[in-house]
Amino acid sequence: MNKTFFKSILFVGLAACMFSCKDDNSPLDGGNTPQGVNVEFNYSQAKLGKSVGSSATLNGSSDVDWTIEVEEGDFFSVEPMSGTAGEFTLTVTANKENTSTDKAYSKFIFNASGRKYPITVIHLEGDIRLEPSYDAETIFSFDQNGTLLSPGLTAKPFTATSNIEWTVKIVNEADTWIKVGPEVGEIGENKEVTVSVDPNPFAKVREGKFEVRVPEAMSFQYTVTQAAAALDYSIKDGEKVLTEQAGLTGLGGGGETRTITLEANADWKIEPGTNSEWLTFEPSEGVASLESVEVKVMVEPNLNMDDVDGRDGSFIVTFGEGTSKEISVQQNKGEMPKDVTALRALEVILEGNSTDALNWSTQSDYNEWTGVTLSGGNLVKLDLSDQNLSGTIPVKLANFESLDYIDLSGNNLTGGIPAELATLKATTFKVSGNQLEGKVAADFVDNANYESWNAMVNIYPQQGDISDSNDEDYNPKNWKLTLSDAGVMRIMYKKLGGEAWTVQPDWLTNEIIGKNDADGIFEVDENNQIKAIKMPKGTFILDGELPIELSMLKALYKVEFQNNSKLTGVLKKAYIQNLTYVNFGQCRITMEINELLSLFSENVTYINVSNQGQKITGTNGLDYNVISKFTKFGNLQMKGNNLSGNISKQVQDFFNNYNGKGKLKITGYDWDDPDNGWILVGNNFTLEQ
Repeated sequence: MNKTFFKSILFVGLAACMFSCKDDNSPLDGGNTPQGVNVEFNYSQAKLGKSVGSSATLNGSSDVDWTIEVEEGDFFSVEPMSGTAGEFTLTVTANKENTSTDKAYSKFIFNASGRKYPITVIHLEGDIRLEPSYDAETIFSFDQNGTLLSPGLTAKPFTATSNIEWTVKIVNEADTWIKVGPEVGEIGENKEVTVSVDPNPFAKVREGKFEVRVPEAMSFQYTVTQAAAALDYSIKDGEKVLTEQAGLTGLGGGGETRTITLEANADWKIEPGTNSEWLTFEPSEGVASLESVEVKVMVEPNLNMDDVDGRDGSFIVTFGEGTSKEISVQQNKGEMPKDVTALRALEVILEGNSTDALNWSTQSDYNEWTGVTLSGGNLVKLDLSDQNLSGTIPVKLANFESLDYIDLSGNNLTGGIPAELATLKATTFKVSGNQLEGKVAADFVDNANYESWNAMVNIYPQQGDISDSNDEDYNPKNWKLTLSDAGVMRIMYKKLGGEAWTVQPDWLTNEIIGKNDADGIFEVDENNQIKAIKMPKGTFILDGELPIELSMLKALYKVEFQNNSKLTGVLKKAYIQNLTYVNFGQCRITMEINELLSLFSENVTYINVSNQGQKITGTNGLDYNVISKFTKFGNLQMKGNNLSGNISKQVQDFFNNYNGKGKLKITGYDWDDPDNGWILVGNNFTLEQ
């Protein structure tokens, strides 16, 4: 046993130094310390718990009498407070609970005849504590004006105390009508929290929650309810207030859509009254709002054209939980709907020479007209397929705003597709099986339904491999209905990454190409038809496969698409066969070499399919039957494709004597004669000896 030294007397980190002791293991020498005083402590490690009565003991001996002095702190007591020489036992006891989340420290002095030994006492930290004044089940109820209704609660009804900082907030941020504050409470404060609400403008009870929380420890949620306000609504036709007595009047006998305004501080729904199924509504229901809502009242045609007084009906608006208001409706006598009148004007155009094809003039009930479907007096469907019609497609079809379905297929209609129909909102538009011809306006490409319209599908064949077909129907020269040149370029824009191009081409907004080609993209002939397209990488980054629509450019002889490594796919005979100058260098065309060359006509003068990233394939050399037809060549470039196979003597002789230009220079297995325009370098051909 070592004398005069402490051995971890309830000491946790801070020990006596926290309280300005001279030495953790030494007595406090007061200057007159008796000599030969020996004090020895022998005790077990212990701490005071957080609760009242928790204790620790210290054992030891002293060769002199001693006393205890409490230097600071009031949360503990020591027994006994004095003793005589000899062995002793001290008991340190907590006199009160530690409610703080921090440890409590204090100190007493063991005084042995003037030699003082400081002893640190530690009271362990208490649990996190949050004490609100009401249980979480408490509901704070207010009337519609914001007055607190909960029995026994005051104007400032809520308090909270905590031994750690706490917060209060609205659970749902959308419930801005609830007000609580202050938002933060300090340690140990018994803070009042004011709970209030804004006046309720709506005729329905509303509910929300607020929360008092010690972050990451505990929380209490409280419900806030507020009574509904009185029902307040208005239903108007323009400035006219609608009631059961003064209702909606003067509705057209041929059908009409009338827009009314509805404002209600309660949820609502609207439905036809008794014998008023001829009324429909959009929207037919809504939520409480302080803003007016526009409601379309759609009225079907009145088929009774003899009753001068028309017909009466009503609609019912139901608010909230069951309050209903009935509004009277009066419709004039029956009359021909506007769309029906407009249709009759188109009958002669559609019938052409077949004057008995339609019954629109002879059938008085327009609901029985051939191919006509109406809704609320509006034309929604026109199905005139296979009716032996022989006229033209009427421009005025574009005026039917509700028309969703048009089928004119299987007739003998002539002419073209009017440019005005590009504005159609119809999801179905069929005109196949007619005698239509001419250019379809570029604006059709911009229509949202263009790709699915049967009319567009039948402009040109889109099914099958056109390059392999012997069917003359696949020959662009025989296609009678095509896109305009500007329309073809809009297809190019849509299908080849146009949105990433650095220029905004004029042909996206203009039908005329030649007059708007500020960037030198096109060459046009005297008829303003595109004869050359120049789109090298830089301004344009082509991404995807060339569209078959390219074959509609009847005057096209030259394309320059070089250095576009994202231009992929297979070339089609439909748009290759008339080209005489082709540059696809450093693209990614995927084809067998002889198959590719066979697509071109004998008039081609320049072909560049070099460096296709090994996409141009072929292990059979060059086919003489393919090569020999090219009598106007100036340049053939297909280097860098790793082609292989035997080059026959026939092919060699053809090249060596080509067009009277003399011998070709042969370097190993590569052929390189830039003077004569033939470049076949970078392949692995073998030469027949």
